[in-house]
Amino acid sequence: MIQLKNRFLDPHGKSYILPFSCLLSSYFILSIKNISFNKIMIKILSSINFFFDKLVLLICIFFSSYCFSKGDLTRQNPVEIEVLLKGKTGENHFYDPSLLKFETGKLYKLKLINISDSKHYFSSTNFANSIFTRKIQVIKNKNKIAEIKGHIKEVEIFPENIVEWWFVPVKTGVFKDLFCHVKDEISEVSHADMGMIGTIIIE
Repeated sequence: MIQLKNRFLDPHGKSYILPFSCLLSSYFILSIKNISFNKIMIKILSSINFFFDKLVLLICIFFSSYCFSKGDLTRQNPVEIEVLLKGKTGENHFYDPSLLKFETGKLYKLKLINISDSKHYFSSTNFANSIFTRKIQVIKNKNKIAEIKGHIKEVEIFPENIVEWWFVPVKTGVFKDLFCHVKDEISEVSHADMGMIGTIIIE
């Protein structure tokens, strides 16, 4: 009797009889209800594997996000891109280049240089809503004369002046709403209708 009892005890003296009895009871109950014990176990194991896979995925996402976002993204060395605002009153107005490409997570310094005889807007609502603006710098005769911070929706640049837009793209998209809404002083047609439109792509 002592030997039989010892077979159901672990080295620490805990009994396996109660758990074993519960397992047998569950098996008989499932049998009575015509439910396959094996199918139940398969479902349980499948559920465990599903949640385990999700847990591993969440852990991977967490650590990958931590690795790629480590540090202040606005303190990178900026990628400098120049856009010339060209044209002549009464004839035409345009951006050069009119197609701009950026990548999320990189710091850019977009130099908007007005070399025309008219003021121009660099306006794209979708673009402005897809970036984090670090600052705007106004340059006159190679000297910084003003700096603006906060959310910027559009920029107006007067002839022979430069504006530097420092920003980090945070949302991808193709934005075809870049335009200048200034009216030409001679033709009284908007600069956009005279060709000053563009496309911005964030990848």
